[in-house]
Amino acid sequence: GTSVFIHGRNFWNSTDLKCTFGSTSVPAMFLSPKIVSCKSPLYNSTRTAESLAASVSYYGDDYVRSWKDFHYFDLPQIESIEPVLGFSIVVMGRGFHNTLQIKCKLGQ
Repeated sequence: GTSVFIHGRNFWNSTDLKCTFGSTSVPAMFLSPKIVSCKSPLYNSTRTAESLAASVSYYGDDYVRSWKDFHYFDLPQIESIEPVLGFSIVVMGRGFHNTLQIKCKLGQ
């Protein structure tokens, strides 16, 4: 799974601390009163994308829901990279997601 850091307020250290993604709970780690960490459950690759509600639990039933969902995506597939005039390139492929966080890294 992916390391997930949930930011909030008034978290406390507990051996019963869990993160829940949809209906699947995983152990969580208290890092500070403002941060809890956990690993997301493995992705079911039979779906192309999925958004799950994320929450933090202390005693199994007491959930504090995050205001942001956790998103699973398939890895994109690059089919070609072509230079364009100047210092630009065009990357062709499948599975790219419309986000401002997408980046290209050239070289090492």
